[in-house]
Formats: sequence, C-alpha cells, structure tokens
Amino acid sequence: MIFSKPNQILLSCFIVTFISYMIVISSYISPVNTIFFVLSIFIIVYEVIRKKKGWDFLSLINITFFWLYCAIPLFMFNFPEMLPFFISFNENNYLKATPVILIAFICIIVGYGLSKRIKINVYVKEIENKKIILYILLPVTLIGTLSLYIYASLYGGIINLLENADLIRSQWIMSSSGLVFFRQPSALLSFSTWIIFSIMIYSKKRNLLIYIFSTIIFLLGLIQALSTAGRSQVLFLLLPIFIGYYKWKNNRVPLVVMLLLIGLIFTFIIYGDIIFMSFRNETGELGNNIDYIWSFLKEFIHPIGSLMMWMNKVENGSGFGYFRDIYLSILSFLPEKALGITLPNTVSYYNTYELTGIAKAVIPPGLIGFFYYSLGLFGVVIGSIAFGLVFGVLNHIFLKLNNKHPIFSILYVAYAISIVGLMMGGDLEVYMNLNFWNLFTGFFLCLLISKR
Repeated sequence: MIFSKPNQILLSCFIVTFISYMIVISSYISPVNTIFFVLSIFIIVYEVIRKKKGWDFLSLINITFFWLYCAIPLFMFNFPEMLPFFISFNENNYLKATPVILIAFICIIVGYGLSKRIKINVYVKEIENKKIILYILLPVTLIGTLSLYIYASLYGGIINLLENADLIRSQWIMSSSGLVFFRQPSALLSFSTWIIFSIMIYSKKRNLLIYIFSTIIFLLGLIQALSTAGRSQVLFLLLPIFIGYYKWKNNRVPLVVMLLLIGLIFTFIIYGDIIFMSFRNETGELGNNIDYIWSFLKEFIHPIGSLMMWMNKVENGSGFGYFRDIYLSILSFLPEKALGITLPNTVSYYNTYELTGIAKAVIPPGLIGFFYYSLGLFGVVIGSIAFGLVFGVLNHIFLKLNNKHPIFSILYVAYAISIVGLMMGGDLEVYMNLNFWNLFTGFFLCLLISKR
C-alpha cells in the first residue's frame, strides 16, 4: 500500500518523535537494543512508503535484511548463551557492526535505484508450449535424469543416496570419482518441474498424459532436491510453483495459502535434520516449544556473527579475500577430480573455522560478511551497490516478461528466493552451483525459443 502525501508526512513525524523518545530512554536501555530497534523502524518505514506495484525484489531484500541484520542481532545480543560459536561477542562488537549494516543497506538502495537508468530491451511476444516441450522440457529432463542417475550410482543408487544425503552434504561421506561432477547438472530437474507446471497453467486443455508426465517429473525433481539434504532446496522446488501461479494471475497470494506456505517453511527449517535422519532409520531429539523457537532462530545467526567476526579479524591485521570467490565460483564448474586439480578453499571454509574451530566449509559468511571479508568497508560499499544494481536490472526485465508465459512468473519467484539464499549465504560458489543450471540456464533457454 502506498500512503498519500499527507499520511507520509504524518508517518514521518511519528517516526521522528518515536526515535527521539527512544534516544531519551536509551540511558535506561542497552544502546545495542536501541540502535537495532531504530534501524528496524527505518527499514520498515522505507519499505512501506516507497512506490511499488505489489512486491518486487527490493521488497524481499528489505524483509530479509531486516530479519538477518536487525531482528536476529537483537536475539543474539540478549541471549548470548544460545550461540553455538567458538568465539563470543561483546556489546562493542555489535555497536561497531551497526554503521556497516546501515552503509550496506543504503548502498543496496542506491544500486537498485541506479538500475532504473540502465536500459535493457528484452522483448518477447510469446512462447509456444510445443516449442518449450520439444526444445527445453525433453532435453533438460533427459540431461537432469541421467546426471542424477550417474551421481547416485557413486553412492550405491538412489535409495542409498537419499539415506546418506545429510552425511554426504556434511562431507562425512565422500566419493573420489570424477563423476561426482554430475551432481551439478542434476539440478536441471528443478527447472523441468517448473516447466511442466507452467505448461499445465498455460494450457486450456489437459489430458491424462500430461498429468502422468508431470507427476513423473515432479517426483524426479523432489528426489533430486532431497538428495542434496538441503531444506532450502525442497522449498526452492515447491514455492516458485505456488507463488508463481498467483504472480502469473496478478493476484495476491490468499491468506490461507500464505499461512500454509509459512507453516511448510517453518516445518522444514525445524524438522529438516530429523526428516533426513529418518531416511536411514535414525531418530533425532524432539524438544519443547521453546527449543523449536531457538532452533528456528539459530538458523539465521551466522550472517551477523560472521560480519562481527571478520570485522575483528581485519582490525587485528588479517588480510582481505579481494573478491577471489568470484573467479573461484566460475572455476568450480570444472570437474576437479576428473582433471586432477584442487581449487583453493572458499570463504565458507575460513568462516567455519574461525567461528567454530572446525575445518569444513559448512557455515557461510552472509552477504555483508563476504563483502567485508573481501575488502573491508570499501568491499561492503562496492559489493552492496553491485548487488542492488544486478537484482534491480533483473527485476525490470522480469516485469516486462511476467504476462508472456507462466514460466517467467515461476522463474521470477525462484530468483526472488535465490536472493534470500545469497543474502543468508554470501558464498558465490555455493550460489552458482545451486542456481546456474536451473535459473541462469533456464532463463536463457526460455529467451532463446521465444517469439520476438
């Protein structure tokens, strides 16, 4: 909702008054709580009053930014005993991080605004279902299925792969074969699932064959998502279909559907590990309601924790990464084991070691943490502007394509979800490996066969 001019002025006066009040009582409340609370109000007000039609990429950026860098720091600061880190943070660490967070947010807004000045003409008249089936769906499904079969054969087949997916993801079980490379193109099955459902949405007539075919492809996509043992990958498969449908219809997601989706997300985040353990007949511990809340919140603490940790490291003389993860993310597509090469460790390896003392790449630094690790405050400025610019351009492109075919609406939602993943992760190698085959390749193929 966009407020009228008088209401915007009234709201601004209220916010100024409220912030002034918070400053006055800050002598009785921790400065950390006050600052993060005021920063939260600033982000929320900006999102509410800015001009937009429905939700867009910037809406999701603002919501994610508020959650990761405002709400979660308040939880961490007030409940430090719940942090599973090897190191601890004091009040000074939080206070030093706040200007960096504010600068990052402003630079993202600046970059997003600059994207409006970049004119990229992408004109698409329509996509025929026959072409999308013949030139995209069939070959992509074939490549994805063969890749999944080859990858699963390294671990004794599909069943064994699913049973040990979480151990493989945590690198407790590893394959020395060069064929492990085929794990990457197996992600094309997610795109196949989106394609078949977009065809069903677009088609006026549906026969039994398309229902059977869509069921088979959906099961293949679900198996591939489960094989990664990533809770986010299952959600990444399903959410674009549901939300993309309403995006295509230019309708808001009904409240009942939204509540169901939120429940699905919460369930996967809380019970994800238990679900994957059950595949090999192991059971995890179930706690009380408070345990569930802590478990949920702790899934999001690594971005702000990593930022504060890297600020301490740089202050104590640690060197920068100089954005080397950008080229490492490109080189990661090479079949390392088949070529007999070993690429350097990415930021997640060093991040995990510094936070937990464990020499494994399992805890990513978050977006701002990666920028600071790469080049300090200058890296935060450059990286944040570039981040806002890139996704601003993508948002403008997708807005022109939304009514051409449901696949563009589904891809729009998928890209939006990938923004959350990138902001939470900040590891470009992980981001590229997860999204190159289904998002970038899929979008390019759709444009390639479109009528202009």
